[in-house]
Amino acid sequence: MSPGSLRLDESLPINHPCVDANKRVAFFATDVFLRLNGWQLDVEAGPAHAFLMGRFDSDTSDFDHLLAWIR
Repeated sequence: MSPGSLRLDESLPINHPCVDANKRVAFFATDVFLRLNGWQLDVEAGPAHAFLMGRFDSDTSDFDHLLAWIR
C-alpha cells in the first residue's frame, strides 16, 4: 500500500475542511479507497472507534500509526 493511499485519513481530521464530521469523513474515505483497491477493513466498531479516537486525541493520527493498524 502506497503512502498516498491514506493521506485523506491523515489530513482530513487535522485540517478540518468540514464544519463537522471530519473524522467520520476521513474514516469513510479511507474505507472506500481501500475497497476500491481490493482491501477491506475487518474490525469491530467499538475497538476501531477507541483506537481511532485515541490517535486523534493524542495527535498521532499520522500515516505510520494508521498504516500499522490497517495492516
